[in-house]
Amino acid sequence: EYWEVSGDEVIECSPTDRLIIDAQKLDAAKVAKADQITAEFTDALASRYSADVQRDLLSMLDEARQNNNAEMAEHIQKVQIWKNAGKLILWEAHDAVAAAGSLVDVAAVSIDLTDWLYTDPQISVREIGE
Repeated sequence: EYWEVSGDEVIECSPTDRLIIDAQKLDAAKVAKADQITAEFTDALASRYSADVQRDLLSMLDEARQNNNAEMAEHIQKVQIWKNAGKLILWEAHDAVAAAGSLVDVAAVSIDLTDWLYTDPQISVREIGE
């Protein structure tokens, strides 16, 4: 990757070109890592609340607010509060990826959602609809 063809010769690229290549590799690694940890968060959330259930909960939350049912709205909102807490963990990991100065640093970034998953309010659409 640090070699280039010049005429009939293969020569090592210049230090400037090497820096450019390294920067491009680092940027690509950061994008890939950010995508990976985002997918981990999304998969973890979907393992508890599918996209359809999330939409149903938001709809029920709107309905509870429109009907001035504060108790029901507060109960349903627990999922959104929980989801936002998970997003904070995700954003911290994204910040760590952005701050990484090397490929090793990027690779070292991980996201641990264990404690967050443990705090899932476990709200059921079926329970709310009854």
